Amino acid sequence: MRLKITITPEGPELSEIERQLNKMKPPLNSRVVDNLMKHASIIREKINFNIINETGTSYTQTQTLSDSNHSITITGRMFKETLIEKIKKFF
Repeated sequence: MRLKITITPEGPELSEIERQLNKMKPPLNSRVVDNLMKHASIIREKINFNIINETGTSYTQTQTLSDSNHSITITGRMFKETLIEKIKKFF
């Protein structure tokens, strides 16, 4: 089974990601879940850092882990706001 999870400033939160991983059938190997959750946590921290510090940088990171039955990809994405997007907010 394949699963793709994209983490953006809007979500999902780590608890939701863990729920998705735990719902998989057949169950994932615990080491795979641990590694995926560590990676998701790193991505969430980086996105939160960029938001809090208003770095204005774009950020993309992807990690794929597999066991004999599953392939799970977690991607973190955050794009800096363009001038056009800033202008659209005013109208």
